[in-house]
Amino acid sequence: MQQSQEPSASIIIPARNEEGHIEDIFQKMPHFCENQELVFIEGNSTDNTWHKIKQCAETHKEQWPQTVLLQQDGHGKANAVWKGIAHATGDIILILDADLTVSPGSLPDFYKPIVEGKATFTYGSRLVHPMEHGAMRLCNLLANKAFALVWSPLFRQRVTDSLCGTKVFLRKDYEQVQKKYPHIFAADPFGDFALFFIAPANHCSIKEIPIHYKARQYGTTNIARWRGGIRLLRVYFLCLFALLKR
Repeated sequence: MQQSQEPSASIIIPARNEEGHIEDIFQKMPHFCENQELVFIEGNSTDNTWHKIKQCAETHKEQWPQTVLLQQDGHGKANAVWKGIAHATGDIILILDADLTVSPGSLPDFYKPIVEGKATFTYGSRLVHPMEHGAMRLCNLLANKAFALVWSPLFRQRVTDSLCGTKVFLRKDYEQVQKKYPHIFAADPFGDFALFFIAPANHCSIKEIPIHYKARQYGTTNIARWRGGIRLLRVYFLCLFALLKR
């Protein structure tokens, strides 16, 4: 991606019941480009996540003047992510889960290949480096490996992890694919596969970024593992059929 001016960046941070992580997000977030905004989307929390986001945004307003605070209208992570992207202004969109299992400090590693023209889509892999004890259950590990295996032919290269929440892409690519395949984005409850689909659908150049996956320090996962896995399998087949029909 060759531009005379450094691309701007929007970091989309969906947060549900993540009160204990919000302050750390502000403190650990690196500045890696001149025009960088944080877009928080709180959704249906039963703790004080929304209050904490507003409090931290005020406390850190000098360090992070470009901070957007949103509450989602519907339910589910994907609904929050789609709203966040709709309000984003950056050329490059970065998705960061608020559970801090992926460190904000790793985001420059995802942004840099796109700016340098080495990729137009980067995504994290939790399954290259050893992960922190307790970060992922065995059933999730096996499901992630299986999904990575079936996604590899669609990417025409080896994929080691398709469900890492950290995915980075050009906003224009997202808009083009979302407009052409709205049923895929509507069907995905988490957004991971719909976002992953951007790469093969728009012929993006792809780079996998190994990350050190950590156990969450606050709260519990918001994902229903078995039911979620079945729904993701359906989304995968929608992606596969869409590519086969082109």
